Amino acid sequence: MLPPEADKKVGDLVTDAQDTAGGNRDAGSVVDGVSSSSRRPERAAARREQREQRRERLRDLEPLTRKRHAAEIHEIDYESAGLGDLGSPQGYVRRQVEGWTKRYYNARTDEVASIESLADWLHQNLPADSERPALIHNDYKYDNLVLAPDDLARVIAVLDWEMATIGDPLMDFGTSLGYWVESTDPEDWQRYGFGLTMVPGSFTRTELLEHYARRSGRRIEDPVFYFVYGLLKIAVIVQQIYFRYQKGLTRDPRFAQLGALVKACGILGWRAIERKRVDGLG
Repeated sequence: MLPPEADKKVGDLVTDAQDTAGGNRDAGSVVDGVSSSSRRPERAAARREQREQRRERLRDLEPLTRKRHAAEIHEIDYESAGLGDLGSPQGYVRRQVEGWTKRYYNARTDEVASIESLADWLHQNLPADSERPALIHNDYKYDNLVLAPDDLARVIAVLDWEMATIGDPLMDFGTSLGYWVESTDPEDWQRYGFGLTMVPGSFTRTELLEHYARRSGRRIEDPVFYFVYGLLKIAVIVQQIYFRYQKGLTRDPRFAQLGALVKACGILGWRAIERKRVDGLG
C-alpha cells in the first residue's frame, strides 16, 4: 500500500513513470526496488536472437536514462543516440491500428461486436502522425516500473523494453491511458485494475492527460482516440491469451474469464466515444 503522504504524487508517477525512459536498467543495470507486479506477461515477440540484438541496442541508452518522466523520455534525441533505425515513424498510427486489428481477428474465438466496431471506428478516425516522433516504450504501465522502496511515488527503473521503437509518442501515451483505471469507472472495469491507479490521490485520466501535455509541450487534440486505441490494444493482448486457452495450449483456469475482459474493453471504449471524454464513464 502507498503511504498516506504519497497523495497527489501518485499521479506524478505517470509522467514520472509513464514517461520514464528511466530505465533501460532492464537491459543493463541491477536496481533494488519495488514492482507492483511480479508477473511478466507472455511475449509473442521476436525470436530470442532478435530480442538480444534489441537489448544490445537499448543498452546504448543507459547514459540518457537519468530522466524520470515520460515526457522526457519522448524528448530523447534518438538520432544522436544512434537509434534512428530502431523503427519507422512514418505511417506509425495507421500501422498500429491495422496491426492490432489483424491480431484480434487472427485470435478471435467469439464475436465481440463492441471490439470489432471499436476497431472500425479507429480506422475511420486516424489522426495524422506526430510531427515529432520519439523513442517510445510501447508498454508503459505500473507492472513495468520499479519504485523506490522509501518513496513509492518515485520511479527508479523501467522494465521490458523489448517492444521499444521509434514512433508516435501519443500512441505510447494512449497505451498507458488504457491501463489507467479510475475509482469512478464502471465496477466491472475496476475489478481489472492494472496497477495502483485507483489509490486515493491518483490522477484521473483527464488530469493525467493535462499533466503529460504540460510536461511534454505536446497537444493532444483527440484524447478519446488514443484512449480507445489503448483499450483495443489491451483487448487484443488478452484475446491472444484467451485464444491459447480455448485451444488448450495453456491450461491456467484463471484464463477462462478473460473473454469478459475483452468485452469490458469494448464497452468502456464505446462509452468514451459516445460521451466524448476519457473519464466520468461509470
